[in-house]
Amino acid sequence: MTTAINAENIITDIVTEVEELLKADTITNDNAIELVSIAANKVHDKWGGLMVYIPKDRARWRSVRDKKIKADFTGKNVPELAMKYQLSLQAIYKILKAK
Repeated sequence: MTTAINAENIITDIVTEVEELLKADTITNDNAIELVSIAANKVHDKWGGLMVYIPKDRARWRSVRDKKIKADFTGKNVPELAMKYQLSLQAIYKILKAK
């Protein structure tokens, strides 16, 4: 028997576990991997054994990317943005034109 689990619950749980660890510790390169491992173990303990489908949610990531592109835009750096974000010049112009 499989249980339908809302992917958003799992993603929220992962974010919460990592956030709690980051708030509780000063992050350095030495302990970052350890903290992620601890968070993964906590999520594994809570959600392990369940079959879960997590959609890609490209729209959310595209929105975040587009905001970064607009913030990085200086007025003269479209080719650099295209290279940085691995998009065509036309795609960058379309993003910049959008409200």
